[in-house]
Amino acid sequence: MPRHLFVSVLLSILAMFSACKKNPSLASRVQAAGGADALKAECLGFIAAYEASSGKKMNLFSGQTNFPPTIAALQPRAVQVGRQGSVILVHLGFVTGPHPYGIYVAPRGCPSDFLPERPLGSTISMLAEGVFEYRDNTGINMPLLVLGTLVVLTLIAIWQGFVPPPHASTLIRFRDGVVQVRRGQLRAGTSEHIADILRDVGVSRGFIAITPGNWVAFSRSIPPTVHQRLRNVLLNQWA
Repeated sequence: MPRHLFVSVLLSILAMFSACKKNPSLASRVQAAGGADALKAECLGFIAAYEASSGKKMNLFSGQTNFPPTIAALQPRAVQVGRQGSVILVHLGFVTGPHPYGIYVAPRGCPSDFLPERPLGSTISMLAEGVFEYRDNTGINMPLLVLGTLVVLTLIAIWQGFVPPPHASTLIRFRDGVVQVRRGQLRAGTSEHIADILRDVGVSRGFIAITPGNWVAFSRSIPPTVHQRLRNVLLNQWA
């Protein structure tokens, strides 16, 4: 794999990891849904129902309840109403898994130094007066991490010559002085030329792979001193 392509792929994977740690910002979504004032006005209805139930905690779920328009536009998975200290809060939850994010709304106001309690490992910020956003700050999506790690390890193994590139159009194995073409084809005489070069430098086994873009990959057992000679033999055989 050419160095610039290898670096580009690694940078893309790192960017993907960075992005998957960040839950989407809710500020623009609140604004697009009607704004903080409209959100607080709708939350007053939930608080009225909460107080009518003598302060019994409420849990409402999407698909089971018709939310008012601003809240419905935000598409929370659940809406909860409860009390934290002297403040009655409406909680809009968007992810209920291990890395949650959501909004707390105090439509009747709250003390200037008030911050809602939030899930462990989350950070919280004020979107508007009485409206708070929290987001997980602890980790990344584990399936994506595992997949990305496997991709990185595979790229490193290819780059370091432990395994041939899986998309190689030509794959040559060398074992005990014998050249075996596992994929693609070689012209008559090319196999013998390759075997001679490898025997001369004491290689007993290894591989050479050629990708569709004519990048030639060598196993670690083949010394760099003969890489260019082998490239010339392989890439010029059809000239």
